[in-house]
Amino acid sequence: MHSAEVELRGKTLPEASLDSALGEELLRGALAIKAAVGDFNALIHAAGIIAALKIILHPNERIESLSLGAGPSGAADLVTSTRVAEFKFNVWRGQDGARQKALVPDVIRLAHDTSGRERYLYLVDTQRPLRWLSTTSTTLVTLLRGTRHNFQLAELAARYGEGATVSEFWREVRDSIHVVNLGDVHPVFRSVAPLLPDHTEATR
Repeated sequence: MHSAEVELRGKTLPEASLDSALGEELLRGALAIKAAVGDFNALIHAAGIIAALKIILHPNERIESLSLGAGPSGAADLVTSTRVAEFKFNVWRGQDGARQKALVPDVIRLAHDTSGRERYLYLVDTQRPLRWLSTTSTTLVTLLRGTRHNFQLAELAARYGEGATVSEFWREVRDSIHVVNLGDVHPVFRSVAPLLPDHTEATR
């Protein structure tokens, strides 16, 4: 890129060596990579859940539904005969706004589950997410307004009060959700955590 910048600096159109076909090829290649990265992030999410199943499921626990993709399906990642679970395979490294917007809807989904199953939130990084959930002054309205979860705001206000913060909401629901650090469950998740991207899924 830098060499192209230097080569084209100060040139007029007739002087510049601009191959339109090459530019189009580069654009198509860049878009293909972007699409592949999205698929790759979904693959990480799916592979992480499948790897976790061998570790967390009990012998007689029956899988009732799986949502392996990283996109906004609206369904819980895992529902079994005894539990409902959400998984996050990203690592918080600062500037975590996208991860916050992806985490809170999962917590809401678990907290409002009425099936009577045990509720689990599986993370490869618990320290920063739990600290943020416990201390943030960000309101639910601020976090969810403009997202696909905007429709939930009226119900959340009725349950937790107008202007309720994420931390106030978390204090209300945290005792009903088992938060599990996957790195504590199996060393494979501890070893791959440094290699995971900081965002592997769209806001759901």
